[in-house]
Amino acid sequence: MTRDDGDDRGLLRELIGDGVPLLELTAAALFVSGAFAVFLSFRREFLPHDVAFLGMSARDLCAIADCRVVRFMFHDRVAFGGTLVAVATLYLWLAAFPLRQGFTWAWRAFLVSGVLGFGSFLAYLGYGYLDSWHGAATLVLLPMYAAGLFMTRPIASAPAVGWLRSTEGRQAPPSVRLGRWLLLATGASLVLAGVVIVYLGMTEVFVVEDLGFMGVTRRMLDDVSVRLVPLIAHDRAGFGGGLATTGVLLLISAWYAAPARAFHQAVVIAGAAGFGCAIGTHFVEGYVNPMHLAPAFAGAALFAVGALCEIRGWRRAAEAQDIEIRQSGISGRGVFARRRFRKGETIFRWDLSRKIRRDQIGLVSAEERHFLNPFDEEFLLLVAEPERYVNHSCANNTRVEHFTDVVVRDILPGEEITSDYRSGGATIDFVCRCGAANCCGART
Repeated sequence: MTRDDGDDRGLLRELIGDGVPLLELTAAALFVSGAFAVFLSFRREFLPHDVAFLGMSARDLCAIADCRVVRFMFHDRVAFGGTLVAVATLYLWLAAFPLRQGFTWAWRAFLVSGVLGFGSFLAYLGYGYLDSWHGAATLVLLPMYAAGLFMTRPIASAPAVGWLRSTEGRQAPPSVRLGRWLLLATGASLVLAGVVIVYLGMTEVFVVEDLGFMGVTRRMLDDVSVRLVPLIAHDRAGFGGGLATTGVLLLISAWYAAPARAFHQAVVIAGAAGFGCAIGTHFVEGYVNPMHLAPAFAGAALFAVGALCEIRGWRRAAEAQDIEIRQSGISGRGVFARRRFRKGETIFRWDLSRKIRRDQIGLVSAEERHFLNPFDEEFLLLVAEPERYVNHSCANNTRVEHFTDVVVRDILPGEEITSDYRSGGATIDFVCRCGAANCCGART
């Protein structure tokens, strides 16, 4: 009988591989935990260990202060769930991309965030409540996480400089650099906010606005149960730890990672989950004090502007690398493909920021008026580069759909990119010189 060398491979070792699957499994567990926390909060349910510790259910506690204490607790828990989903999303991206590519910074991002995230669990002890479910989850996840870090250390050997300091970063368009700086500022603000909330959870627990929303005093909460404040403090410290961990991951990733589709997707999903839960739950629970919400809205705005600037700038720079602008045989300058574009592919996404009121068209120079395109009944759009140089052709290879240029037949490298101006709503009169067999000459 012959022996297959593959028979010596163990199932567990094969599944674990280089250790990355362990980190991905940790991320998946965090994602499920975060989603479960949000789900339970919307169902208005405490976990069994919360009920056992407090000696009452959420329904029982709802009898106090018109249910505002319960609503306050669930607003913390939804926000905490959002941070877990955000951390999980960034972990999945880190594991699948930069860590797989061997970057040392990705491994260090896991290490630093793990120390902070799991370490914040100790903050729960500040008020003496160590719940069994979080304890059990930590006992399961921490060894898995540590093993993943240990096993992936040998593959994380590629050094890297901060992207903004790299040659690519220094040569990036200003909008991309601005967006990246704003993402870094967002990460720093999340770390600061998280540390403050952890400290608050370990000490004072409440700010003035919190007690005002609930309509109670600290003494009134103690009268309900001496264990109520420790339970709330536990939730606050957990949220703060999750927030700080998200901030650390965003800071490290935004400092080192080059702009890429997967990175942008991970950042947008994490931001939507984190800010969406943190802000949205306030409106669901009716806790809409402007002073209390101002930092969250400021952080969300900082994040949104940063992400939008970087993503839009990066996309336009990427599009510019695929085309070139030079003299056209049709008219003036034209746009030419530098690679093959396939049918259905989007070449340009128009910049919609330069709108002109129809009654102010006189302010536009005669040359620029050639690049005006209808936007709506009130505004005209001043088409920006490079899409403004796309010439009309009766045998067009793209058409305008919702202010994007979409390929209608394959375009070969060196071929001029053309459009049927009527598809974009253009109203200018001109003589077509496209040279196509079906050229109609005048266009009105």
